[in-house]
Amino acid sequence: MKASTHHVGYGQIEYNENFWTGKRELTVNGEKLTKKKRNVFTLSSENGDLDCRIKGSFLTGATLYIDQDVIQLSESYKWYEFLCSALIFVFVLVWGNVPQLCMIMPIVGGAIGGAISGLSACINLFLMKHVKPVGYKLFMWFGIFLLTIRQCSMVANFILLSLY
Repeated sequence: MKASTHHVGYGQIEYNENFWTGKRELTVNGEKLTKKKRNVFTLSSENGDLDCRIKGSFLTGATLYIDQDVIQLSESYKWYEFLCSALIFVFVLVWGNVPQLCMIMPIVGGAIGGAISGLSACINLFLMKHVKPVGYKLFMWFGIFLLTIRQCSMVANFILLSLY
């Protein structure tokens, strides 16, 4: 995930963090900073080298500390983004493990349903971060929710048909 911000004193700051591995890269005014530690980078300036410390991540909100300056690189997720993503996962697991509900509409639960809904929840969380208006976020969540239900239902129907 990539975030970009402009600071009056330092110019254009770009922060890149790999969603899966957590590897971080920091660029200030087009100059890629060298990494000292996992979250500490070195910025060369006229006054000498400055330590740039990154606290947090894209999940919790990344903040850059350079000397006395505090620069917000990315916002944290909102509570409703976590709730919507968790709802996808919880709905599939509950529905897929209650036989009376599966008689209405079969949905695969357990490990397969958990894997499908967990992946969908991660994708939903990732996509919600890049959309600004709340209405669009909820519309996108509802679409991913319906696609997840459809996928789990198709897998359940395939399993049921292969048993007969």
